[in-house]
Amino acid sequence: CKVVSGFSCSVCNVPGYGHQLRIDVLYRAVHRKDILSTITSILEHEAMLQAVTRHTAEGRLATMGLDSDRGSVASSGLDAMTIDSAAEWSRRCDNSIILALHNRRMYRVKCVRFDMSPNSTFPYKDKKSGKVNHISFVDFMRRWYNLVVMNTDQPLLECYSERKGEQVFMVPEFCALTGLTEEMRKDRLLMQEVLQLSRCTVDERMNACVDIVRRLRGETEERDKRAAEGARKVSRALKDWKCTVSDKPIEVQGRMMDPVEVSFGMKRYTVEDGNFQRWTRNGAQCPVNLVNWILIFPESDIGLVDMWLRSMKELAAQGFATHIAEPERLVCTNQLTELRPLLLEKVKVDTQLVMLFTPVKDCKRVYQLFKQVCTVERPCITQVVRSETMRKRTSIVAIVTRIIMQISAKFLGPLWHIDLHTSLTPMMNEPCMLVGIDTAVAKETRRAVLGFVCSLDSASSQYFSKAVPLESDQFDVSAMSSDRGDQRYSEHSQTISAPPNGSTPSTSSNKERRAANVARAIKECMKEALLYFGDSNEGILPTRVVVYRASVSMNDMKEVGALEVKAVQEAFSETSAAEWDDDATIARPSLYCPRLTYILCTQNVQARFFLPVESQSSPQTSSSNASGKSTSSSGHFHGLRNPVSGTVIDTSITGIGAVTGGTYNFYLVNQHVSRGSASPTHYTVAYDDTGYPVEAIQTLTYKLAFLYYNFPGGIRLPAPAQYAKKLAHLMGTAVFQAPHPRLKETLFYL
Repeated sequence: CKVVSGFSCSVCNVPGYGHQLRIDVLYRAVHRKDILSTITSILEHEAMLQAVTRHTAEGRLATMGLDSDRGSVASSGLDAMTIDSAAEWSRRCDNSIILALHNRRMYRVKCVRFDMSPNSTFPYKDKKSGKVNHISFVDFMRRWYNLVVMNTDQPLLECYSERKGEQVFMVPEFCALTGLTEEMRKDRLLMQEVLQLSRCTVDERMNACVDIVRRLRGETEERDKRAAEGARKVSRALKDWKCTVSDKPIEVQGRMMDPVEVSFGMKRYTVEDGNFQRWTRNGAQCPVNLVNWILIFPESDIGLVDMWLRSMKELAAQGFATHIAEPERLVCTNQLTELRPLLLEKVKVDTQLVMLFTPVKDCKRVYQLFKQVCTVERPCITQVVRSETMRKRTSIVAIVTRIIMQISAKFLGPLWHIDLHTSLTPMMNEPCMLVGIDTAVAKETRRAVLGFVCSLDSASSQYFSKAVPLESDQFDVSAMSSDRGDQRYSEHSQTISAPPNGSTPSTSSNKERRAANVARAIKECMKEALLYFGDSNEGILPTRVVVYRASVSMNDMKEVGALEVKAVQEAFSETSAAEWDDDATIARPSLYCPRLTYILCTQNVQARFFLPVESQSSPQTSSSNASGKSTSSSGHFHGLRNPVSGTVIDTSITGIGAVTGGTYNFYLVNQHVSRGSASPTHYTVAYDDTGYPVEAIQTLTYKLAFLYYNFPGGIRLPAPAQYAKKLAHLMGTAVFQAPHPRLKETLFYL
């Protein structure tokens, strides 16, 4: 693949400050092969593997003295290949961002249209005569782009259009996929090259944005004739509109929160750089002892098992005060066919953990099969380790330490604690339930899943988790994953279009049904979560509920917030004393109405904040960059830094701060970034009737970013929201069913 650069821009009007132009530079990995060539080579490889498998199966039958129906085998293989071909097309293309090679523009694929081909026709309006004629895609590409379609049997890609009432179709032969595949991510050298090209420094990012503005103002010379003509048109348009664009970024005031103090038993450390990896081997707060567990591995890894187990036992005992007993060892070489019956036979009710060593080949399908069986049919905690990971002897200590930490987190055995009961977080001094909600949609199956996670104790270390499959026919991948995908590549230029099908439901009606479906699921999850909270706290219900709703796009905040807040309040009103055990330690009113704070989290935002040179020791940041003292005589910036972990920006000049309706929002940088540019997370408090100050919500949000037990440091989301994100992703991409109830009080999805 190759890395191409681009930029995104948007214009917003900030009351009291006027219009603002928001610009950011983007980098995208583009495949060197076109989509048709890429998928054809994959299918040919799969066909070869199936042929070898079929030949081996026939040989085994012949060895056993049995006859095989070759015609039946071939026919079933052909049918399987036809189904696999369509599935591969959909898996690779649906919701993917593609680059059209003939016009160099980005599109997001809605679906693969197997009912259409380049020979299909569409109505085309001639601009000169005004007549509407039907033209095939083959003729259109030849007439307008001088391109010849070599394969007329390929399907077409339907892409999202920004214009209402039209459809956009692309020919795969003239498009290339973007992004990194699993195969590419396994290539270490390729990943290093991609990261080196795409991970620009703070100064480089800022100077690139300034250069873009200067191009808009016509102050730079363009090498390309087409780019020069476009720059002149933009410059003339700005003059006609009497509009000027400043090439200096806006300076804003920020605040730095007090550093977080992390407790490891009796030892306490102050986190200054957003990471406390070096202190994790101080012993677990609640050690998890593995007594009854299973280790499954292929025959090729037999020689590595003893070394691996010895390292695990020694590191667990010395660094985490955890005892790991000898497991039941099971050899499983052909994991695609032998793993399921083996798990059904060997996994018992008292099995604590099943660890699987799997080779790289068929790793994804084995992973899905393994998670499905151990999440739905034989519920237990699981851990998957790739065989190639075991062979990295130079980093074996770091790898084993990481796995031990992850296993401990899955069993809700926290390695550290953070004091949430301070004067800065008054809501935690009462019974308070912290909730994380997220949704995910699988690209291959379009199955949507809601992940719901809530805390059950005052330290936010014990959790209740529930995943709810949503009605897949109401969901499209783009709508549900708007915060995961890069919205900045959603521009769709005018291209081949056709009138919409009259039977297709409107986007707004689908959107309303999706939102209502999610709200219903949240309501049912909240009612069950309150039951679990009461059971875990001697019948005491939370008097404060703080909800972090992740993956909400900026455009949907108002509708999503109103609908889901109403659903949560209905769950409160339907929770009465009649549903609870009479042995509760305190009396409960018949009407249950706790205080609610509902916060919408958005990770994919355009805003960037950089720290100028003279402000490196003061609580001040700037939007997009720094003051003039950080610039050189040529107008370029130098010596800029990322804001430190705990930086809050909530001034009105950025378009945030207090707004009408009692809601407010802010940017928060939780994580420490040593390379590249820090991406802030945007939080919108859609509803809050607690009466607590804004600083209390911001402090709680910042501290929760350090309570994600799968990483010893600050992350971009609060821990409950990150747990919900992981839960929804696993269930939507691997399991596809609701998990077994026995796993509700574990973090099995990490």
